[in-house]
Amino acid sequence: MYCFMCGRPAASQCPICRRFYCPHHGGRRCVECTRSAVESGALPFQTTDASLIIVSETQSLEPVRSGSLQRTIAVGAQQECQGLILSLISIEVYDDGFVANFRLAVAGPPKSAEQLPGVMPILTASATESDNVVYFAYPRPAMGPPGDWYASLRFAPPLRDTSRYLTIAVIKIEWLPRQPSSKIIEWLGPWTFEVTLIADAPC
Repeated sequence: MYCFMCGRPAASQCPICRRFYCPHHGGRRCVECTRSAVESGALPFQTTDASLIIVSETQSLEPVRSGSLQRTIAVGAQQECQGLILSLISIEVYDDGFVANFRLAVAGPPKSAEQLPGVMPILTASATESDNVVYFAYPRPAMGPPGDWYASLRFAPPLRDTSRYLTIAVIKIEWLPRQPSSKIIEWLGPWTFEVTLIADAPC
């Protein structure tokens, strides 16, 4: 059996939806059912440590990096979205996929936790390369102190050696609410970033 999210060997079967998943995409239940439980208020909600909302269930929020690192591409591009700065810091290329490292920070003067849209942003992204090959990444929470979050999204399948350009689009940002009775706030993008994988040869 294989993980329904990434295709890796499965370690467990979700007791809710019965789908199989690897250790990176679930703990006591799969990540999708965990997120649904958070939204519905079925999981305990602790505002003192927002990471417990998902960490306690999935047991793993570290980026999936089981392959061998091939190279790192510095990007350093940013866009403003509703008073926050979304930055694509770098791309890590592995032999079994690639990881996009993001930062989401408050633009301007610091804000208190109560002034932010929610306790934890969750990024959903996709990527398209120059020959219209599409790559997918599962939504992942951005971790860090309020107003300065970091997220690493793993994309699959691996990049092709002939890929010259990559367009990464953050499709939406979801905010986990402070109270379980509140709905998840959804910001719709996309916010796009253009990345050069192979530089054009000089004339």
